[in-house]
This record gives sequence, C-alpha cells and structure tokens, in this order.
Amino acid sequence: MIDAETKSKLLTELEKYGNVYYACNRVGIARATYYRWLKEDSTFKRFAKASMKMGRDNLCDAAEHSLALLVKDKDFHSITYVLGHNSPRYKPKRENRVYIEHRTVSGDSNSGGAQNITDLVKLALQNKSTLPPSGQAPAP
Repeated sequence: MIDAETKSKLLTELEKYGNVYYACNRVGIARATYYRWLKEDSTFKRFAKASMKMGRDNLCDAAEHSLALLVKDKDFHSITYVLGHNSPRYKPKRENRVYIEHRTVSGDSNSGGAQNITDLVKLALQNKSTLPPSGQAPAP
C-alpha cells in the first residue's frame, strides 16, 4: 500500500509541470495508480486538480519567459507570434470568400448550355413560368 507521503510527493511534482505522466515517473508509480486514487479519494482528487492547475500555470509562465527571451534575441517567428497575438494592428486579416462554380455535364439537358452562375440566372428567368411557386416541390 502506498502511504500519504507518496501522494504528497506526487502532488508536488504535479505542481511543477501539470503533467501526470511526468509526475508519476518522478515519484515511481504507475499512472493507473494515480487515476485509481482520483476515483477512490475525493480529497486527493481535489488537491490533484489544484496541483494540475498550478503546474499548468507554471508551465505557461516558463513558456512565456522562453518566448520573451527569443523576442529579446530578435527571433523573427517569435516576434511575429507575440505581435499577432497581442496587438490588433498585427493580427492576421481573415477574409471569407465564397466561389460558386457550375459545371455542366455533357448531355445534361437541365443546364441549357449554361456555363456560369450568370447564365444559370438568365436561364432561370427565361424559364420562370416552368418553376413551381415558392414552397412547393417541382413536378416529377
């Protein structure tokens, strides 16, 4: 049986990096044991959740520090990342474009020779009398 000291060591390791695999390896227990403790021990589960959050926050702090060092060293990709995520002036512009293309299949009698959307609209206007009223299905 594993004692409370081992659980405490595991929680300490979780606080460092927020990674179950890493913490279990450092303490010398199987991940299955960790997950069994979560199921069986509500107090441990509460502390583990808090330790994981702290560990992930610590890891993010370390990553931000490393990123800041790269920016200081004038790493172009790091500078682009920081500016693109922190300044509206440098955020990538996103444009939504929709292209509609109609292709006729040889022998397609429905197209009437239409080659693009403009031709289809003209064809529809010419055949307006054959179209069913709105909301009704076309005749078979």
